[in-house]
Amino acid sequence: ARYRRTSSPKGSFTDTFCDIAVVALTVGGLVWKGTVNPVLGITFVYLYTILVTFLLIHLLLGVSSTGIIRPSRMLLYAFVGIYFFFGKNWLDYLLWFYLITIPMLGLSYWRIRRAL
Repeated sequence: ARYRRTSSPKGSFTDTFCDIAVVALTVGGLVWKGTVNPVLGITFVYLYTILVTFLLIHLLLGVSSTGIIRPSRMLLYAFVGIYFFFGKNWLDYLLWFYLITIPMLGLSYWRIRRAL
């Protein structure tokens, strides 16, 4: 898509799926290694997946997603790098911080429901 400067619904869906899979596998690996609290990691992956799915539905229905914040996966990867290179494990704190996006699920749900 970047090479041809075009986009398609199939490509957007595949890109979103891959993004969610990478985040889920990254957090799963951190849980498996014992770097992240298991309950916190599973909760984050579950909520992140729901939020991204809702945002995809917003796009498909043409519903506004203004004010809905998606946790940054790049910040997650930066924190993984800080842990790997410097031994500073702030990952649980980041995941706790990301849980402030939970109210966004309610906002997103009601906007989608109203559009249906």
